[in-house]
Amino acid sequence: MGGDTGKLIRSRYTGEMRHYQPVDCFTKSLQIFTELGIKRERALTLREWARYELQNGQKDVGQAYWEEAREIFKNLGLEKELERMDEGALSSWPAFGKSA
Repeated sequence: MGGDTGKLIRSRYTGEMRHYQPVDCFTKSLQIFTELGIKRERALTLREWARYELQNGQKDVGQAYWEEAREIFKNLGLEKELERMDEGALSSWPAFGKSA
């Protein structure tokens, strides 16, 4: 991955500034939603993480997260989310060798 894509975020508790990478945020979100059993939010996080990884050329990781998110949405019967995923299908992304 190229460049520094992190963000400086001030802690609401300590006031300390900390540099976070996107993967740090995705990881923490996924951990929280998994521990709490909030499947829809877990799937939404996985879908966005997949997009991030694919945009950064990480085809295998992105595809795995995409498929996991899709399976969760399917199991939950969330047809609208599946439709949204179909609209942004992996085959249209440069990481998969095709242009949009």
